[in-house]
Parts: sequence; structure tokens; C-alpha cells
Amino acid sequence: GFETVRFLGNEYDAITRVRASRLAQLISSGIYIGFVAVATPVMGLGTPDGVDTTLLDITGRVAPWLALPLVLSAVLSQFSAAIADTAAADGNLRGLSRSFSGARPYLIGGGAAAILAAIIPTLTIVAVASRAFAAYYAIQAMIAVRTSTGLLRKTGFGVLAAAMLVITLFALPAS
Repeated sequence: GFETVRFLGNEYDAITRVRASRLAQLISSGIYIGFVAVATPVMGLGTPDGVDTTLLDITGRVAPWLALPLVLSAVLSQFSAAIADTAAADGNLRGLSRSFSGARPYLIGGGAAAILAAIIPTLTIVAVASRAFAAYYAIQAMIAVRTSTGLLRKTGFGVLAAAMLVITLFALPAS
């Protein structure tokens, strides 16, 4: 994933890591934008209990035969994200101090995750994490504005940064 390539400097050169990060970002952006484009029209169909808010309900209306592959891909996606986040936490902690070595960063990251999961409601964690991702992407887009060349690229990154900032500040949770 694009979060972890920065910590692969010992195995890959900078050009390869930049290309891998860009490709991962393009693929994930395409998946997210495609899902929103497909799911948005059916979000308002609702049921007697109200508008559908769960991914499986929406998917069930769009294509019932996709339910099992979607669940499997969601589980595998979360597993992949957990691995990427663990590697990123390890790299960030190691970058803070030389005292974070061996298994210590993994124990700290895992312990913090377990404590948060035990004391904070899951939907709150998801809402905060979603806003944090949007804020992260806003920052990345602002960096892209400053470092890119050409008016079209700068404008595109600027629009993306503004959209992510709006999402960060004003997005409402689904529940």
C-alpha cells in the first residue's frame, strides 16, 4: 500500500517507491470513486425501516451474486490494511527514536489498538479514522500543489485538497 512504501528504503530505490505509491493511490482512488458512483443511486431507495446504510444492503440491491465476493474482499482488505498500518506504526515509532527497536514498536502499536478498541465504540473509531484519512489526503494534495508543475496539475490537486478538507470538516457518519 501507499502508506508503507516509505519504509521500504532498504529494499527499493526512491523511484520504485514513488511509482509504487502513485500506482497504489490510483488503484485505490479508482475503486473508491467507482463504488461511490455505483452505490450513490441506490442509497435513497430505502426500505420500510428507512434508507439503506450498510454496504451489504446496497450491494444486495445492485447485484445479489456479489455479496460473498464482496464480504471476502472486505475481510481481506481489512487484513491488508491492518498489516500496512502495523508496518507504518512500526516505521513511524522507529523514526522517532532509536529506543524503538526489535518488537517494541509492534507491542506499543498493538497495545494501543487493543486499548482503543476496548474503550471506544467501533463506529466512533471508524468515523474518526475516516476523517483522519480525509485530512491526510488533504495534506498530501496540498503538498502536491506545492511540488507539482503546471497550472492544470496544481489546479487539480488544489480541488482535491479542498474536497478532502470539506470532507474532513463536514462529513456526517452513516449511522
